Amino acid sequence: MLATSFLNLFQRHVIKSIWTLFALCCLMVSPITQAVTDKSQPVKIVVLGDSLSAAYGIPLESGWITLMENELRTTYPNLSLINASISGETTGGGRARLSALLKEHKPDIVLLELGGNDGLRGFPLNIIKNNLAAMLESITDAGAKAILIGMRIPPNYGPAYAEGFHQIYQDLASEQKVTLVPFLLDNVALDPSLMQSDGIHPNAKGQPQLVENVLPHLNSLLSH
Repeated sequence: MLATSFLNLFQRHVIKSIWTLFALCCLMVSPITQAVTDKSQPVKIVVLGDSLSAAYGIPLESGWITLMENELRTTYPNLSLINASISGETTGGGRARLSALLKEHKPDIVLLELGGNDGLRGFPLNIIKNNLAAMLESITDAGAKAILIGMRIPPNYGPAYAEGFHQIYQDLASEQKVTLVPFLLDNVALDPSLMQSDGIHPNAKGQPQLVENVLPHLNSLLSH
């Protein structure tokens, strides 16, 4: 009788251990399964930018936003990308428009590419930073993830202003813990063959490099 009791106890212990091991295995593989499943789920991205994202001076289909969207769709077939960029847009203008965009589209990710026009016009750095900070906070409050796209400007207002302007993006990314693209025009801005005659906007040949500058950061967010 005692032997039978011990046998039953042992069997129950073994069965419980097997189920525990099974549950642990499920927990271990679930992130991988989820990552694969997510690629088939709807993903909505909003781009809030200026002329650099609005394909200024080139066909819309040649712009980096369209090129990036085409590439993303090979992995995320249900991706929806809304390009809300406007040539000449400032951080103030973007801040005024953002609330309606978040309410209408309910994006998963927002690419924030603004500030260049502010810097070229010599707007006070604290105003630029405050506007960008407010937009990043609004994006987070709406339950979306933000990618802040950094910009540089020529030293028309002196090197201190130009460096202070660029530092805004690095400081905000650190302070608000958001993904940062250090410089949208990296490997493009100083190559005349990739720039339009105004020296500010990349031409069609330069657009693929902009995709390369942004896409790894975006893919990182999409995979988490």
